[in-house]
Amino acid sequence: MGCASSSEAATPVAPPQGVPVKKHHAKSVTAGTEAMALTTHTISNEPAVEPETNMTVKLGTVQYRIAAKSQKGKDPEVPTKPNQDCFSMNAVGEGGDSYFFGVYDGHGPTGEQCSQLVQQHLHKLVTRNMAKHTDDVGLPLHKAHIEVNEILRSSSVNDALSGTTAISVLLHDSNKITVSNVGDSRAVLGSTLPGTLQAAPLSKDQTPYRKDEAARCQSRGARILSFGQIRPDPDDDPEVEDPPRVWHPELNMPGTAFTRSIGDSVAEPLGVCAEPECLTVPLTEHENLILLASDGVFDVMTNQQVAELAYMHKDDPEKACEAIIKKSYEEWLINDDCVGDEEHANYDDMTVLVIFVDHPNSTKEVSTTSTEHPRPHKRVRQKTLRNMEEMSEFTGQ
Repeated sequence: MGCASSSEAATPVAPPQGVPVKKHHAKSVTAGTEAMALTTHTISNEPAVEPETNMTVKLGTVQYRIAAKSQKGKDPEVPTKPNQDCFSMNAVGEGGDSYFFGVYDGHGPTGEQCSQLVQQHLHKLVTRNMAKHTDDVGLPLHKAHIEVNEILRSSSVNDALSGTTAISVLLHDSNKITVSNVGDSRAVLGSTLPGTLQAAPLSKDQTPYRKDEAARCQSRGARILSFGQIRPDPDDDPEVEDPPRVWHPELNMPGTAFTRSIGDSVAEPLGVCAEPECLTVPLTEHENLILLASDGVFDVMTNQQVAELAYMHKDDPEKACEAIIKKSYEEWLINDDCVGDEEHANYDDMTVLVIFVDHPNSTKEVSTTSTEHPRPHKRVRQKTLRNMEEMSEFTGQ
């Protein structure tokens, strides 16, 4: 990355010959035990509903104050690139007595369409599956993600080399939450025991850095290699992160830096799947903060830093979101060596959703002075092959 300017715009890419791609056409999708006929027409023409940006809900004696904010990133090579992140806030369940919050980070040529489709449909599938599976909250979430992937696959959106993450939290009890994760967006829990704020992960990034995820993809024939291993270049900048990626056994594509995604049909035969990892955790009086954010935040800030920054604004979740986005932006400028040269800066879309958990009679003062050392800066490279020039470089076409 860095501040070198470029006038060459990105071109949508198509997979090389010989790579199987599922066709996009109108068809019925079996969702659970019912047929859910969602044609290309009904999906593409469904009016988009702007999500709430803040709300307050109460479950039992616990009150939740929620806000979210998303900011478009910047790529000097693609000045018209849209914000591919989005978020959702929805009441779910038959009586609307549970609440579903999500952050979706799209990627690839149609990434914004992928994330917006998931934003519009995932919570509806959660509601429907909760009605059918009342004894296991994890199962409705699991099925909903698989089904929304099928909806995307049968829509008019070309997901061959595009897709989205999905990190979500379901509030379904006054003292219990369930987190579901597909991809490398992240959920974090803030606890205030013993008197200081401690951030704990509620999700694990699904990338080839994880040995179990890499092995799962390798069992499907994938190669796990970085760009530098695929095409060594003595001029590569060691200060630019070069993560391991998922590659076809014979072709230098798709090169995804994640192992799970909604979409990415070319990568699906290589193990890049839409199955979520779900985690249910109890909330005691010491758990006061839940955070969801895309990697536009967590690529440049640690869990602890984000949690502490949010808690400094514990009386106003909107201000907490604004502070996190502002700090992330500043860290991206440092990351890209573009402080004072914002015109040529390259930074990711940034989205954060903050939930403050108010337990009855909870008035403890909490220290937010971190002993955690700041993350050493190593510039972050994009997560997918971005344009035709880069695709040609790695496919040899």
